[in-house]
Amino acid sequence: MEAPNRDNKYAHNEERKVSFEELIAAGNSLKTIGQIIQTTGIFQQLGEPSDEVMLQGQKNEITGTSLKTASYGLETAGGINLFNKEQETVPPSLNFIP
Repeated sequence: MEAPNRDNKYAHNEERKVSFEELIAAGNSLKTIGQIIQTTGIFQQLGEPSDEVMLQGQKNEITGTSLKTASYGLETAGGINLFNKEQETVPPSLNFIP
């Protein structure tokens, strides 16, 4: 088996870094979709006095809020992992966070 060289190690870390950034971007996209669905639900509730439309508006608002909540988890997971990977490249003398 071939011994890993230093360049391959850093290339692998760069690939992982991109995937963490993509995770954060996916979270942002999911949050935007959730916000649109939630806003649609709110406008449905305000615009139509019908019980059926009101119920659908409430469902849309809950769905949008749920998507936004899930997006925060994705953004947090990606951010924490990206931060941890960045900390691995910082010299020990600079690895102080108050």
